[in-house]
Amino acid sequence: MCEKCDSSVFGLVYDEKAVGFDLLPITARQINLAKKCCRDALEALKVMHTKGFVHLDVKPENILCKNGEGRLADFGNTFKANTKLPPIGTSGYLSPEHLDAHSKNKSIVSDPKMDIYSFGMTLLMILYPQLASGLRQAQYDAEDAYWAKEAIVKYHSVLDDVRESLVNSNDPMDAFIASMLDPDPQTRIDSQQALATFNTLLGNE
Repeated sequence: MCEKCDSSVFGLVYDEKAVGFDLLPITARQINLAKKCCRDALEALKVMHTKGFVHLDVKPENILCKNGEGRLADFGNTFKANTKLPPIGTSGYLSPEHLDAHSKNKSIVSDPKMDIYSFGMTLLMILYPQLASGLRQAQYDAEDAYWAKEAIVKYHSVLDDVRESLVNSNDPMDAFIASMLDPDPQTRIDSQQALATFNTLLGNE
């Protein structure tokens, strides 16, 4: 973790002093800075994944900004890939396979694709707070229901609706986020693909 950072990506968009998720007055400059810092964090994720590690707690609060550059923070949940673990991480950013493991009272096997889903949720939080709010709430509801099957099914339904909305927008950035929110880890893009796509999208803006 870096010291004396200017803000987290969360703090660029949301009021960190508020109890809930109150949006700040957002400028195009703030959004661009948030995306740049996320891109830097994604590059760090790619390095971690290449070295065989999984972060398992990617979220806006763990992407810090310093002098216009992003740094990935909080490695307390980091494990080697393919490690059998109890489900860990922050509710609201957990991958679908996390939730399915919770519902079946099973362990997860740490997979870099879990970080990619969480990164997709992070971008959704920044660019589309309303869409993100509904999806995060569906995870909270599942947690409150002790991961009951019905709650997990509802979450998957909300996820399908969010992804459909993103794909139907015909915006390349939206399609990129949808590809990271793919409920199937086998077809979800990996960090190398994600970084290449994100670099291209930011270069075209």
